[in-house]
Amino acid sequence: MISSHIRFYPAFCKYVIENAFPSFKVLTWLMLPDKSKVNTTNINMNLILESGENSPCDNQCLVTQVNVDDLVQRVLNQDEIQYTGYDKSSDGSEKSAVSPLVQTISLWADTLRNAKKSSSGDQAPPIGSHCKDCEYRIHKGDDGTGHIVARISQNISNTRQDKSGFETCWSQATRKHTVEDKKTVAHLWYGGKTTNKLICQGKYWLSDITSSDLGLDKDDKHKTPALGMSRAQRQWFQIKLDAETGKFALEKDYLLREMDKWKYPLNFIDFETIAPALPYTTGRSPFDMLAFQFSHHILREPGGSVEHASEFLHIVPGECPNSRFLKALANSLGHCDGTIFRWSAHENTVLRHLLQQQTLEPSVRTDCSKFIQTLTTGGERELVDLMLIAQRGYYVSGCGGSSSLKRLLVPTLEASERLRLIYSRPTYNSANFSQMTWWRPDPLTNGPIDPYNLLKEADDIQVVSNGGHAIVVYDAIQNRMVNSTEQNQLQISLKKYCELDTLAMAMLVQAWNEFLQV
Repeated sequence: MISSHIRFYPAFCKYVIENAFPSFKVLTWLMLPDKSKVNTTNINMNLILESGENSPCDNQCLVTQVNVDDLVQRVLNQDEIQYTGYDKSSDGSEKSAVSPLVQTISLWADTLRNAKKSSSGDQAPPIGSHCKDCEYRIHKGDDGTGHIVARISQNISNTRQDKSGFETCWSQATRKHTVEDKKTVAHLWYGGKTTNKLICQGKYWLSDITSSDLGLDKDDKHKTPALGMSRAQRQWFQIKLDAETGKFALEKDYLLREMDKWKYPLNFIDFETIAPALPYTTGRSPFDMLAFQFSHHILREPGGSVEHASEFLHIVPGECPNSRFLKALANSLGHCDGTIFRWSAHENTVLRHLLQQQTLEPSVRTDCSKFIQTLTTGGERELVDLMLIAQRGYYVSGCGGSSSLKRLLVPTLEASERLRLIYSRPTYNSANFSQMTWWRPDPLTNGPIDPYNLLKEADDIQVVSNGGHAIVVYDAIQNRMVNSTEQNQLQISLKKYCELDTLAMAMLVQAWNEFLQV
Protein backbone atom coordinates (compact mmCIF):
# COMPACT_ATOMS: atom_id res chain seq x y z
CA MET A 1 0.00 0.00 0.00
CA ILE A 2 1.29 3.45 -0.91
CA SER A 3 1.49 5.96 1.93
CA SER A 4 -1.24 8.61 1.82
CA HIS A 5 1.47 11.26 2.01
CA ILE A 6 3.61 9.81 -0.78
CA ARG A 7 0.77 9.27 -3.23
CA PHE A 8 0.41 13.02 -3.90
CA TYR A 9 3.94 13.37 -5.29
CA PRO A 10 3.51 11.32 -8.49
CA ALA A 11 0.04 12.87 -8.95
CA PHE A 12 1.51 16.36 -8.76
CA CYS A 13 4.29 15.44 -11.23
CA LYS A 14 1.76 13.99 -13.67
CA TYR A 15 -0.39 17.12 -13.38
CA VAL A 16 2.56 19.45 -14.08
CA ILE A 17 3.85 17.45 -17.07
CA GLU A 18 0.43 17.05 -18.67
CA ASN A 19 -0.23 20.79 -18.36
CA ALA A 20 3.18 21.61 -19.81
CA PHE A 21 2.88 19.06 -22.64
CA PRO A 22 -0.83 18.48 -23.42
CA SER A 23 -0.09 16.11 -26.29
CA PHE A 24 1.92 13.71 -24.10
CA LYS A 25 0.50 10.57 -22.53
CA VAL A 26 2.00 10.37 -19.04
CA LEU A 27 2.40 7.02 -17.29
CA THR A 28 3.29 7.00 -13.60
CA TRP A 29 5.53 4.45 -11.92
CA LEU A 30 7.35 4.20 -8.61
CA MET A 31 10.78 2.58 -8.55
CA LEU A 32 11.24 1.14 -5.06
CA PRO A 33 14.01 -0.88 -3.36
CA ASP A 34 12.74 -4.41 -2.77
CA LYS A 35 13.68 -5.76 0.67
CA SER A 36 12.91 -9.32 -0.43
CA LYS A 37 15.75 -9.24 -2.98
CA VAL A 38 19.39 -10.06 -2.26
CA ASN A 39 22.42 -8.43 -3.86
CA THR A 40 24.37 -11.04 -5.88
CA THR A 41 26.76 -8.68 -7.63
CA ASN A 42 30.40 -8.38 -6.70
CA ILE A 43 30.44 -4.61 -6.65
CA ASN A 44 28.84 -1.91 -4.60
CA MET A 45 25.36 -1.27 -5.95
CA ASN A 46 25.73 2.51 -5.78
CA LEU A 47 28.84 2.32 -7.95
CA ILE A 48 26.96 0.22 -10.52
CA LEU A 49 24.22 2.79 -10.85
CA GLU A 50 26.66 5.70 -11.04
CA SER A 51 29.08 4.16 -13.51
CA GLY A 52 26.55 2.47 -15.77
CA GLU A 53 28.49 -0.79 -15.65
CA ASN A 54 26.56 -4.06 -15.78
CA SER A 55 22.97 -3.32 -14.85
CA PRO A 56 21.94 -4.74 -11.47
CA CYS A 57 19.32 -6.68 -13.39
CA ASP A 58 22.14 -8.82 -14.81
CA ASN A 59 21.96 -10.73 -11.50
CA GLN A 60 18.89 -9.97 -9.45
CA CYS A 61 17.32 -6.55 -9.65
CA LEU A 62 17.06 -4.96 -6.22
CA VAL A 63 14.37 -2.52 -7.26
CA THR A 64 10.78 -3.12 -8.28
CA GLN A 65 8.66 -1.01 -10.61
CA VAL A 66 5.14 -0.35 -9.37
CA ASN A 67 2.58 1.17 -11.71
CA VAL A 68 0.41 3.72 -9.90
CA ASP A 69 -1.66 5.10 -12.81
CA ASP A 70 -4.99 4.13 -11.23
CA LEU A 71 -4.08 5.54 -7.85
CA VAL A 72 -2.74 8.77 -9.35
CA GLN A 73 -5.86 9.27 -11.45
CA ARG A 74 -8.02 8.74 -8.39
CA VAL A 75 -6.00 11.33 -6.49
CA LEU A 76 -6.36 13.86 -9.29
CA ASN A 77 -10.08 13.24 -9.79
CA GLN A 78 -11.42 12.52 -6.33
CA ASP A 79 -9.01 12.71 -3.40
CA GLU A 80 -8.71 15.74 -1.20
CA ILE A 81 -5.50 17.03 0.34
CA GLN A 82 -5.30 18.28 3.90
CA TYR A 83 -2.79 20.87 4.99
CA THR A 84 -2.06 21.71 8.56
CA GLY A 85 -2.97 24.56 10.81
CA TYR A 86 -5.64 26.72 9.16
CA ASP A 87 -8.28 26.13 11.77
CA LYS A 88 -8.42 24.67 15.28
CA SER A 89 -11.20 23.71 17.60
CA SER A 90 -11.26 24.89 21.20
CA ASP A 91 -9.71 21.65 22.44
CA GLY A 92 -6.66 22.22 20.24
CA SER A 93 -7.43 19.57 17.64
CA GLU A 94 -6.57 20.81 14.17
CA LYS A 95 -9.20 21.29 11.50
CA SER A 96 -7.03 21.26 8.42
CA ALA A 97 -8.07 22.91 5.21
CA VAL A 98 -9.41 20.33 2.79
CA SER A 99 -9.75 20.62 -0.97
CA PRO A 100 -9.14 18.53 -4.11
CA LEU A 101 -5.49 18.31 -5.11
CA VAL A 102 -5.89 20.23 -8.39
CA GLN A 103 -7.75 23.03 -6.60
CA THR A 104 -5.09 23.11 -3.88
CA ILE A 105 -2.32 23.39 -6.47
CA SER A 106 -4.05 26.40 -8.04
CA LEU A 107 -4.64 27.97 -4.64
CA TRP A 108 -0.99 27.63 -3.60
CA ALA A 109 0.24 28.88 -6.97
CA ASP A 110 -2.00 31.93 -6.64
CA THR A 111 -0.79 32.49 -3.09
CA LEU A 112 2.84 32.47 -4.19
CA ARG A 113 2.11 34.56 -7.26
CA ASN A 114 0.50 37.28 -5.18
CA ALA A 115 2.92 36.96 -2.25
CA LYS A 116 0.04 36.18 0.11
CA LYS A 117 0.18 34.13 3.28
CA SER A 118 -3.26 32.59 2.93
CA SER A 119 -6.15 32.31 0.52
CA SER A 120 -7.71 35.52 1.83
CA GLY A 121 -4.49 37.53 1.98
CA ASP A 122 -5.62 39.19 5.22
CA GLN A 123 -5.84 36.12 7.40
CA ALA A 124 -3.01 35.63 9.90
CA PRO A 125 -0.61 32.74 9.16
CA PRO A 126 -1.63 29.39 10.69
CA ILE A 127 0.69 29.02 13.69
CA GLY A 128 0.65 25.89 15.83
CA SER A 129 2.68 22.96 17.13
CA HIS A 130 3.89 22.31 13.58
CA CYS A 131 5.95 25.52 13.82
CA LYS A 132 8.45 23.76 16.07
CA ASP A 133 10.09 22.17 13.01
CA CYS A 134 9.88 25.26 10.81
CA GLU A 135 12.83 25.44 8.42
CA TYR A 136 12.55 29.16 7.76
CA ARG A 137 14.73 30.60 10.48
CA ILE A 138 17.73 32.87 10.47
CA HIS A 139 20.43 31.39 12.62
CA LYS A 140 24.20 31.41 12.76
CA GLY A 141 24.58 27.72 13.28
CA ASP A 142 23.23 24.70 15.09
CA ASP A 143 19.79 25.33 16.59
CA GLY A 144 20.43 22.87 19.39
CA THR A 145 18.26 20.07 18.02
CA GLY A 146 20.95 18.34 16.02
CA HIS A 147 20.35 19.87 12.60
CA ILE A 148 21.57 23.02 10.96
CA VAL A 149 18.87 25.62 10.40
CA ALA A 150 18.66 27.04 6.89
CA ARG A 151 20.16 30.48 6.43
CA ILE A 152 17.79 32.40 4.26
CA SER A 153 20.35 35.00 3.23
CA GLN A 154 23.82 35.86 4.45
CA ASN A 155 22.98 39.56 4.24
CA ILE A 156 19.83 39.09 6.28
CA SER A 157 21.72 36.95 8.78
CA ASN A 158 24.31 39.67 9.21
CA THR A 159 22.10 42.76 9.31
CA ARG A 160 18.88 41.34 10.85
CA GLN A 161 16.96 43.96 8.88
CA ASP A 162 14.30 41.46 7.91
CA LYS A 163 12.54 38.73 9.83
CA SER A 164 12.84 35.06 9.10
CA GLY A 165 9.78 33.18 7.89
CA PHE A 166 9.19 31.88 11.40
CA GLU A 167 9.37 35.37 12.91
CA THR A 168 7.17 36.82 10.18
CA CYS A 169 4.39 34.29 10.77
CA TRP A 170 4.47 34.64 14.54
CA SER A 171 4.71 38.43 14.41
CA GLN A 172 1.62 38.63 12.20
CA ALA A 173 -0.36 36.03 14.15
CA THR A 174 0.45 37.46 17.59
CA ARG A 175 0.76 41.10 16.51
CA LYS A 176 4.11 41.30 18.28
CA HIS A 177 6.98 43.07 16.55
CA THR A 178 9.67 40.97 18.28
CA VAL A 179 9.47 37.20 18.50
CA GLU A 180 11.96 35.21 20.57
CA ASP A 181 12.07 31.87 18.83
CA LYS A 182 12.66 29.42 21.68
CA LYS A 183 10.14 31.13 23.98
CA THR A 184 7.03 30.41 21.91
CA VAL A 185 4.54 27.73 22.96
CA ALA A 186 5.43 25.93 19.74
CA HIS A 187 8.56 24.77 21.54
CA LEU A 188 6.76 23.23 24.49
CA TRP A 189 8.23 19.76 24.81
CA TYR A 190 5.78 17.25 23.33
CA GLY A 191 3.23 20.07 23.11
CA GLY A 192 0.99 18.75 20.33
CA LYS A 193 -2.67 19.43 21.07
CA THR A 194 -1.72 21.27 24.26
CA THR A 195 0.22 23.81 22.21
CA ASN A 196 -2.69 24.33 19.82
CA LYS A 197 -5.16 24.64 22.68
CA LEU A 198 -2.98 27.31 24.32
CA ILE A 199 -2.83 29.27 21.06
CA CYS A 200 -6.62 29.13 20.82
CA GLN A 201 -6.70 30.69 24.29
CA GLY A 202 -4.37 33.49 23.19
CA LYS A 203 -1.34 32.08 25.03
CA TYR A 204 1.60 32.36 22.65
CA TRP A 205 4.65 32.31 24.95
CA LEU A 206 5.98 29.74 27.38
CA SER A 207 5.79 32.38 30.10
CA ASP A 208 2.00 32.53 29.61
CA ILE A 209 1.55 28.89 30.65
CA THR A 210 0.41 27.98 34.16
CA SER A 211 0.76 24.62 35.86
CA SER A 212 -3.02 24.14 35.65
CA ASP A 213 -2.80 24.54 31.86
CA LEU A 214 -0.74 21.36 31.92
CA GLY A 215 -3.13 19.49 34.20
CA LEU A 216 -0.90 19.58 37.29
CA ASP A 217 -2.29 19.93 40.78
CA LYS A 218 -1.54 22.74 43.23
CA ASP A 219 1.75 21.07 44.23
CA ASP A 220 2.81 20.68 40.60
CA LYS A 221 2.66 16.93 41.01
CA HIS A 222 1.28 14.08 38.95
CA LYS A 223 -0.68 10.98 39.90
CA THR A 224 1.98 8.26 39.36
CA PRO A 225 5.19 9.24 41.21
CA ALA A 226 6.49 5.67 40.95
CA LEU A 227 7.03 6.26 37.24
CA GLY A 228 9.10 9.40 37.75
CA MET A 229 8.39 12.69 36.02
CA SER A 230 5.25 12.87 33.94
CA ARG A 231 5.21 14.64 30.60
CA ALA A 232 3.36 17.56 32.20
CA GLN A 233 5.93 17.87 34.98
CA ARG A 234 8.78 17.92 32.49
CA GLN A 235 6.95 20.60 30.51
CA TRP A 236 6.53 22.62 33.69
CA PHE A 237 10.25 22.33 34.49
CA GLN A 238 10.95 23.59 30.97
CA ILE A 239 8.88 26.69 31.72
CA LYS A 240 10.22 27.27 35.24
CA LEU A 241 13.88 26.31 34.94
CA ASP A 242 15.04 27.02 31.38
CA ALA A 243 15.22 30.76 32.06
CA GLU A 244 17.80 30.10 34.80
CA THR A 245 21.34 28.77 34.45
CA GLY A 246 22.73 25.76 36.29
CA LYS A 247 19.40 24.67 37.77
CA PHE A 248 18.25 21.08 37.84
CA ALA A 249 15.40 18.98 39.19
CA LEU A 250 15.45 15.35 40.29
CA GLU A 251 12.77 12.81 41.03
CA LYS A 252 14.96 11.48 43.83
CA ASP A 253 12.84 8.52 44.87
CA TYR A 254 12.55 7.30 41.30
CA LEU A 255 16.21 7.89 40.51
CA LEU A 256 17.47 6.24 43.70
CA ARG A 257 15.20 3.25 43.14
CA GLU A 258 16.54 2.78 39.61
CA MET A 259 20.17 3.31 40.59
CA ASP A 260 19.86 0.78 43.42
CA LYS A 261 19.32 -1.84 40.73
CA TRP A 262 22.66 -1.07 39.11
CA LYS A 263 25.73 -3.18 39.66
CA TYR A 264 29.18 -1.64 39.40
CA PRO A 265 31.27 -1.41 37.33
CA LEU A 266 28.87 0.43 35.02
CA ASN A 267 29.29 -0.09 31.27
CA PHE A 268 28.20 2.45 28.66
CA ILE A 269 27.91 1.51 24.99
CA ASP A 270 26.95 3.35 21.82
CA PHE A 271 26.56 2.03 18.24
CA GLU A 272 26.93 3.69 14.85
CA THR A 273 24.89 2.04 12.12
CA ILE A 274 23.52 2.52 8.63
CA ALA A 275 20.71 0.89 6.62
CA PRO A 276 21.49 1.73 2.97
CA ALA A 277 18.72 1.55 0.38
CA LEU A 278 21.15 -0.22 -1.95
CA PRO A 279 23.51 -2.70 -0.27
CA TYR A 280 27.26 -2.22 -0.38
CA THR A 281 28.12 -5.94 -0.48
CA THR A 282 26.83 -9.26 -1.79
CA GLY A 283 24.41 -11.28 0.28
CA ARG A 284 22.57 -8.19 1.56
CA SER A 285 19.13 -6.77 0.84
CA PRO A 286 17.95 -3.16 0.59
CA PHE A 287 17.78 -1.45 3.99
CA ASP A 288 19.69 -4.22 5.77
CA MET A 289 21.15 -2.94 9.02
CA LEU A 290 24.93 -2.59 9.12
CA ALA A 291 26.61 -2.01 12.49
CA PHE A 292 30.08 -0.64 11.83
CA GLN A 293 31.17 0.92 15.14
CA PHE A 294 30.79 0.88 18.90
CA SER A 295 32.40 2.52 21.90
CA HIS A 296 32.56 1.20 25.48
CA HIS A 297 33.28 3.19 28.65
CA ILE A 298 33.45 1.87 32.22
CA LEU A 299 32.76 3.66 35.51
CA ARG A 300 34.10 1.32 38.19
CA GLU A 301 32.62 2.97 41.30
CA PRO A 302 30.40 5.97 42.16
CA GLY A 303 33.29 8.31 42.91
CA GLY A 304 35.76 6.71 40.55
CA SER A 305 37.25 7.72 37.24
CA VAL A 306 35.95 6.85 33.81
CA GLU A 307 37.90 4.50 31.54
CA HIS A 308 37.51 3.99 27.80
CA ALA A 309 37.55 0.22 27.87
CA SER A 310 37.22 -0.77 24.22
CA GLU A 311 36.03 0.23 20.76
CA PHE A 312 35.31 -1.24 17.36
CA LEU A 313 35.32 0.27 13.89
CA HIS A 314 35.19 -1.58 10.58
CA ILE A 315 34.97 0.56 7.47
CA VAL A 316 36.75 -1.55 4.83
CA PRO A 317 34.95 -0.94 1.51
CA GLY A 318 33.14 -4.00 0.23
CA GLU A 319 33.17 -5.89 3.54
CA CYS A 320 30.10 -6.36 5.71
CA PRO A 321 30.98 -5.40 9.31
CA ASN A 322 28.20 -7.23 11.13
CA SER A 323 29.86 -10.53 12.08
CA ARG A 324 33.02 -8.75 13.21
CA PHE A 325 30.91 -6.24 15.14
CA LEU A 326 29.06 -8.94 17.10
CA LYS A 327 32.24 -10.85 17.89
CA ALA A 328 34.00 -7.71 19.11
CA LEU A 329 31.01 -6.66 21.20
CA ALA A 330 30.72 -10.10 22.81
CA ASN A 331 34.43 -10.08 23.56
CA SER A 332 34.25 -6.60 25.06
CA LEU A 333 31.15 -7.03 27.22
CA GLY A 334 31.40 -10.76 27.89
CA HIS A 335 34.39 -10.23 30.16
CA CYS A 336 32.83 -7.31 32.03
CA ASP A 337 30.62 -7.57 35.07
CA GLY A 338 28.14 -4.89 35.97
CA THR A 339 25.16 -3.16 34.41
CA ILE A 340 25.32 -2.22 30.74
CA PHE A 341 23.66 0.98 29.50
CA ARG A 342 22.41 2.19 26.14
CA TRP A 343 20.90 5.55 25.25
CA SER A 344 17.42 5.06 23.71
CA ALA A 345 16.07 1.96 21.98
CA HIS A 346 18.55 2.01 19.10
CA GLU A 347 21.13 -0.45 20.44
CA ASN A 348 18.50 -3.01 21.41
CA THR A 349 16.88 -2.71 17.97
CA VAL A 350 20.22 -3.17 16.23
CA LEU A 351 21.12 -6.30 18.20
CA ARG A 352 17.75 -7.90 17.63
CA HIS A 353 17.96 -7.10 13.92
CA LEU A 354 21.46 -8.55 13.56
CA LEU A 355 20.43 -11.72 15.36
CA GLN A 356 17.55 -12.13 12.92
CA GLN A 357 19.68 -11.77 9.84
CA GLN A 358 19.94 -15.14 8.16
CA THR A 359 23.23 -14.31 6.47
CA LEU A 360 25.34 -14.36 9.65
CA GLU A 361 28.24 -16.76 9.54
CA PRO A 362 27.67 -20.05 11.37
CA SER A 363 30.60 -19.37 13.70
CA VAL A 364 28.97 -16.15 14.83
CA ARG A 365 25.68 -17.86 15.57
CA THR A 366 27.33 -20.60 17.66
CA ASP A 367 30.07 -18.53 19.30
CA CYS A 368 28.38 -15.35 20.41
CA SER A 369 24.69 -15.32 19.50
CA LYS A 370 23.68 -16.70 22.90
CA PHE A 371 25.54 -13.98 24.72
CA ILE A 372 24.25 -11.23 22.40
CA GLN A 373 20.72 -12.50 23.06
CA THR A 374 21.22 -11.88 26.80
CA LEU A 375 21.75 -8.17 26.05
CA THR A 376 18.38 -7.70 24.33
CA THR A 377 14.98 -7.12 25.93
CA GLY A 378 14.19 -9.88 28.41
CA GLY A 379 17.77 -11.13 28.51
CA GLU A 380 19.81 -11.79 31.65
CA ARG A 381 21.97 -8.73 31.02
CA GLU A 382 19.38 -6.61 29.24
CA LEU A 383 20.76 -3.22 28.27
CA VAL A 384 19.36 -0.50 30.53
CA ASP A 385 17.94 2.52 28.70
CA LEU A 386 19.65 5.48 30.35
CA MET A 387 17.66 7.95 28.24
CA LEU A 388 14.38 6.68 29.70
CA ILE A 389 15.75 7.09 33.22
CA ALA A 390 16.95 10.61 32.38
CA GLN A 391 13.54 11.50 30.95
CA ARG A 392 11.70 10.32 34.05
CA GLY A 393 14.18 11.29 36.73
CA TYR A 394 16.22 14.34 35.70
CA TYR A 395 15.72 17.81 34.31
CA VAL A 396 18.40 20.46 33.82
CA SER A 397 17.84 24.04 32.71
CA GLY A 398 18.71 24.68 29.10
CA CYS A 399 17.71 21.29 27.70
CA GLY A 400 14.34 22.59 26.45
CA GLY A 401 12.57 19.52 27.82
CA SER A 402 14.59 17.21 25.58
CA SER A 403 16.09 13.97 26.85
CA SER A 404 18.60 13.91 24.01
CA LEU A 405 22.11 13.16 25.27
CA LYS A 406 23.57 16.12 23.38
CA ARG A 407 20.92 18.50 24.73
CA LEU A 408 21.54 17.37 28.31
CA LEU A 409 25.34 17.32 28.23
CA VAL A 410 26.28 21.02 28.22
CA PRO A 411 23.69 22.11 30.83
CA THR A 412 24.81 19.21 33.04
CA LEU A 413 28.45 20.24 32.72
CA GLU A 414 27.38 23.73 33.76
CA ALA A 415 25.32 22.54 36.73
CA SER A 416 27.83 20.03 38.10
CA GLU A 417 30.76 21.18 40.19
CA ARG A 418 32.13 17.63 40.19
CA LEU A 419 32.27 17.47 36.39
CA ARG A 420 33.98 20.85 36.26
CA LEU A 421 36.65 19.71 38.72
CA ILE A 422 37.24 16.38 36.96
CA TYR A 423 37.24 17.52 33.34
CA SER A 424 38.67 21.05 33.52
CA ARG A 425 42.16 19.58 33.73
CA PRO A 426 44.10 17.86 30.92
CA THR A 427 43.83 14.44 32.52
CA TYR A 428 41.60 12.47 30.15
CA ASN A 429 43.59 9.90 28.16
CA SER A 430 42.63 7.07 25.83
CA ALA A 431 43.72 5.56 22.55
CA ASN A 432 42.12 8.51 20.75
CA PHE A 433 42.81 11.42 23.13
CA SER A 434 45.90 12.57 24.98
CA GLN A 435 45.63 14.89 27.99
CA MET A 436 42.24 16.11 26.84
CA THR A 437 40.41 18.87 28.72
CA TRP A 438 36.67 18.47 28.24
CA TRP A 439 35.42 21.31 30.46
CA ARG A 440 36.57 24.54 28.83
CA PRO A 441 34.97 27.92 29.48
CA ASP A 442 33.18 29.66 26.66
CA PRO A 443 34.41 33.29 26.60
CA LEU A 444 30.96 34.48 25.48
CA THR A 445 28.77 32.69 28.03
CA ASN A 446 31.24 31.78 30.82
CA GLY A 447 29.67 28.34 30.70
CA PRO A 448 31.33 25.25 29.22
CA ILE A 449 31.98 24.87 25.51
CA ASP A 450 30.03 22.01 23.99
CA PRO A 451 32.48 19.04 24.03
CA TYR A 452 31.27 18.04 20.57
CA ASN A 453 32.47 21.42 19.32
CA LEU A 454 35.90 20.63 20.77
CA LEU A 455 36.15 17.78 18.28
CA LYS A 456 36.21 20.41 15.55
CA GLU A 457 39.58 21.67 16.80
CA ALA A 458 41.24 18.62 15.30
CA ASP A 459 43.18 18.79 12.05
CA ASP A 460 41.01 16.17 10.36
CA ILE A 461 39.77 17.06 6.87
CA GLN A 462 36.24 16.26 8.04
CA VAL A 463 35.28 16.22 11.69
CA VAL A 464 32.48 13.87 12.71
CA SER A 465 30.45 15.56 15.44
CA ASN A 466 27.00 13.97 15.08
CA GLY A 467 25.45 10.64 14.11
CA GLY A 468 24.20 11.86 10.75
CA HIS A 469 27.69 12.87 9.70
CA ALA A 470 29.01 9.47 10.82
CA ILE A 471 26.58 7.83 8.38
CA VAL A 472 27.64 10.18 5.56
CA VAL A 473 31.31 9.42 6.19
CA TYR A 474 30.75 5.66 6.23
CA ASP A 475 28.77 5.89 2.98
CA ALA A 476 31.52 7.95 1.34
CA ILE A 477 34.13 5.35 2.32
CA GLN A 478 32.02 2.46 1.04
CA ASN A 479 31.51 4.27 -2.25
CA ARG A 480 35.27 4.85 -2.49
CA MET A 481 34.82 8.61 -2.61
CA VAL A 482 37.90 9.23 -0.45
CA ASN A 483 41.53 8.26 -0.86
CA SER A 484 43.51 6.20 1.65
CA THR A 485 44.90 9.25 3.47
CA GLU A 486 41.45 10.78 3.84
CA GLN A 487 40.05 7.44 4.96
CA ASN A 488 42.62 7.18 7.74
CA GLN A 489 41.79 10.70 8.93
CA LEU A 490 38.07 9.99 8.85
CA GLN A 491 38.62 6.79 10.81
CA ILE A 492 40.29 8.79 13.59
CA SER A 493 37.42 11.28 13.61
CA LEU A 494 34.80 8.51 13.78
CA LYS A 495 36.53 6.95 16.77
CA LYS A 496 36.71 10.25 18.63
CA TYR A 497 33.06 11.01 18.05
CA CYS A 498 31.77 7.61 19.18
CA GLU A 499 34.04 7.69 22.23
CA LEU A 500 32.61 11.04 23.28
CA ASP A 501 29.07 9.62 23.09
CA THR A 502 29.77 6.98 25.74
CA LEU A 503 31.86 9.39 27.80
CA ALA A 504 28.89 11.78 27.84
CA MET A 505 26.69 9.00 29.22
CA ALA A 506 29.19 8.36 32.01
CA MET A 507 29.40 12.09 32.76
CA LEU A 508 25.66 12.26 33.35
CA VAL A 509 25.81 9.40 35.86
CA GLN A 510 28.75 11.07 37.62
CA ALA A 511 26.68 14.25 37.90
CA TRP A 512 23.64 12.35 39.25
CA ASN A 513 25.79 10.81 41.96
CA GLU A 514 26.77 14.35 42.95
CA PHE A 515 23.26 15.84 42.73
CA LEU A 516 21.70 13.08 44.84
CA GLN A 517 24.01 13.99 47.72
CA VAL A 518 22.75 17.59 47.81
